Amino acid sequence: MAHTINEECINCGACEPVCPVEAIAEKGELRAIDPEKCTDCGACERVCPMSISMRQFTKKLNKDCQDLFSWEAGLTLDHRPPLDVYKPDDYNDFIR
Repeated sequence: MAHTINEECINCGACEPVCPVEAIAEKGELRAIDPEKCTDCGACERVCPMSISMRQFTKKLNKDCQDLFSWEAGLTLDHRPPLDVYKPDDYNDFIR
């Protein structure tokens, strides 16, 4: 069984201060960096004591957003990220 990044992460916060762009870990939850801001420098991976590939995680999340929602960061300011919008009539059961 494959582990998710949050299962592997020990929430040490080592990745947060080394990111030249913005925080990677927030309140103990890993999140992807906006691809328009990420410099792909790898600083987060070099300091991670659990050897988590944050760059691979971010690229996978961006690919999933493109494949599932036809959304790519930075193309327009008018379209909110797909996981950043709440709709009361959302078709997904887990929303309700």
